[in-house]
Amino acid sequence: MRNWKKFTDNIGKQPCMKEEAAHDAHSRNILFENLTSSKSDLLFYGHRKATFKNWCFDKDNYQCSSDALAKAGFYFTGSRYEPAAATCAFCYKEMIFEENDDPWLEHRSHSKTCNFVELNKREEKDWTVNDFMFLLSGRIAAEQRSKMKQFIENYDEASAEIEAMTAKALHSLK
Repeated sequence: MRNWKKFTDNIGKQPCMKEEAAHDAHSRNILFENLTSSKSDLLFYGHRKATFKNWCFDKDNYQCSSDALAKAGFYFTGSRYEPAAATCAFCYKEMIFEENDDPWLEHRSHSKTCNFVELNKREEKDWTVNDFMFLLSGRIAAEQRSKMKQFIENYDEASAEIEAMTAKALHSLK
């Protein structure tokens, strides 16, 4: 009876092993999905560099070359309307570049919390397994922050619409 009392007294005070196991499995699943997705290819220089086909600043040997951008962690996300746009593969910071920008210095000044900037190892051959996991976890966190930011923006828009509809409905009742 004493053990039963100890057991019932601790219900809700300690995490359930099933919940911990489910959380761990979910975390491993997210990690595995990120490791095997085509997006994870962008963690590597060669894949980032390949996205810069006909980069607008490669023709005249400008400082902001596709090579410099890829080494600084960026891949091409430009368009016909914004041809000089690139996004960091690690923190998802999109930037618009000018021909004389130094991509690494620009990245460091605008993305102080980026794990790639923080690690400060641009050469993949210098990465340890821990470094790679640090970069991958930073990328996952950045992706989740981006999704949450979008969710909040959508929520705010929907909330504003509901408030406007409510005000209109109340006004029509007068």
